[in-house]
Amino acid sequence: MKLSHILLSTILVALTTASAVPGITERDNVLVVREALKACSGDRKDSDVCEGKKLRKQNSFHNCSSNDGKCCAKEKDGSGGQPATGNGEDCGYCFSGKCKG
Repeated sequence: MKLSHILLSTILVALTTASAVPGITERDNVLVVREALKACSGDRKDSDVCEGKKLRKQNSFHNCSSNDGKCCAKEKDGSGGQPATGNGEDCGYCFSGKCKG
């Protein structure tokens, strides 16, 4: 009985301290949200650029993502990017990196 009480107390302490990450402030949370907002617009603007290595010319979004691609761009330089998660046959060029806007 005493051993199970100690075990239960240890688990309870571990769970309560795990939820409070030391060193993380509200400001850090805002910075993470701002970084997430730098993703592509979804409209394939010239400012939406695929990062990483150009893998190949690709028609299908699905085929790009199936071959480890993460972004489809209209142009060879990566401009006109869109994440390779959609459907359609107008991928253009498949890149290994994410889309940044």
